Amino acid sequence: MSSSTVPAAGAAVAMLLVGTSTAVSATIADYPVLSGQALRYALAAAILLAVVRHRRLQAAVAKARL
Repeated sequence: MSSSTVPAAGAAVAMLLVGTSTAVSATIADYPVLSGQALRYALAAAILLAVVRHRRLQAAVAKARL
């Protein structure tokens, strides 16, 4: 893949995800907004923590090899 293909693919996936959320908008009319936001942010924080720990582990292994 070229360097311009990766961002374009990411943008296409984001557009797909946003576009598909309109199909379920009537289903989530009774969605608890504040609780839902708290759950989304907690899930995002857990994913971010896992990514940071994984990258630190890779950096530590790379330093150990030097």
